[in-house]
Amino acid sequence: MRKRWKIKQVDEELKERLSRSLGLHPAVSRVLVARGIRCEDEARRFLEADLSYLHSPSKLKGIDKAVKRIKKALDKREKILIYGDYDVDGITGVSLLYTILNKFTDNLTCY
Repeated sequence: MRKRWKIKQVDEELKERLSRSLGLHPAVSRVLVARGIRCEDEARRFLEADLSYLHSPSKLKGIDKAVKRIKKALDKREKILIYGDYDVDGITGVSLLYTILNKFTDNLTCY
């Protein structure tokens, strides 16, 4: 079965306005509009990402419990399994967590 790319239709006027106002290539502004970005400020915030835009990790559900469990495993020298999805964010998350935890223990496994 062959897959076919479907190019999402976007507001051409908005695309052109973002291209002109921000000095972007039309292909870049097309992607921004397709992602739901509707104004110059939203585009700048997306393109000029800053750590201050991130949500606090302390707001993640269950994070306190997870941190305590990881700390306990490190203290007791238990083996730690890092499990993640096979998509881009899953692989990235596993890689980051492995890189950080590997500074404290070599008793790690990834799946």
